[in-house]
Amino acid sequence: MKVSYANLQKAITGLSDNDLQTHVKLFERDMTKQDAVMLILNDQHEHLGQSIAYARTNGVVPPWSK
Repeated sequence: MKVSYANLQKAITGLSDNDLQTHVKLFERDMTKQDAVMLILNDQHEHLGQSIAYARTNGVVPPWSK
């Protein structure tokens, strides 16, 4: 997972301002790369929240809560 996040960070930080305005299709929707980046970041934040809730339900305390 760490490698995946590192690759995502590298891809995002490698985008120029002009790149961010390029239009792409993601999930059958037309959007800019900037919109796609925001969608990905929001989705990852939601998954983080879900994993925290799942961990706590199973008695696992996240390291930052210890």
